[in-house]
Amino acid sequence: MEAIERFAHYKHLVGPIDLDVVLYGKMVSVHYRYAISELALPKFAILNEQLLLLNLIRVGTGERITPLAVSSPFDYAESTLLEFGVSVQKSNSNAIVFDKVDLEKPFITQNNVMWQYLEPQLNHQLELLNRDNSFSQHVQQTLFSALPSRHFQIEDVATNLGVSVRTLQRHLSAEKTTFQKQVQIVRKAMALSYLQLQLSSEEIADLLGYSEVNAFIRAFKQWTGRTVSAYRKEIAAKD
Repeated sequence: MEAIERFAHYKHLVGPIDLDVVLYGKMVSVHYRYAISELALPKFAILNEQLLLLNLIRVGTGERITPLAVSSPFDYAESTLLEFGVSVQKSNSNAIVFDKVDLEKPFITQNNVMWQYLEPQLNHQLELLNRDNSFSQHVQQTLFSALPSRHFQIEDVATNLGVSVRTLQRHLSAEKTTFQKQVQIVRKAMALSYLQLQLSSEEIADLLGYSEVNAFIRAFKQWTGRTVSAYRKEIAAKD
């Protein structure tokens, strides 16, 4: 349960979506909704969030955990039903329900040292986020989760935010920025964080949505005026 509670607490850092975790006896239900509007979540957002949580639990426990039930306003493909391992009920709302026992299983890699490093940074980012309710901030939140999935084109982000592309562009223009500038801001922030965690350039390039590692290396030089290798040496010198 600790992992899913942390996931819920920091969810705003990777997208403008809230999740409600409710305990019903021996069952735990997770429901997703927009954090910034009363608009209904699109199919992609619901499906993406449900699969993300399920995969997090499976990878963490090392077991193929199967939810007790899944519901959604949308029909899912047969391949998706196989991934869930249960049939999906058509409903006006969305939910993914787990056996509480499954969520109480320990994660295989409980890296407490890494968590001690990450938690204060995450809390700081969450504090900044709560201060800034601009539209560009919501775009950045969406991009944090969209980049690794490679669904980060302007059409994808607009859909996730429940607005049209034209509306998204108009709101960003009012804040004197553009969608491409927001992509670069998020990529730079993610790159700096991943370098602190000592991920390889290949891994970082993939997480930032680049098809080639050289594209990431060139972009990093443009953002910081330094090469990736030079930045790694600076980090090592501070340790």
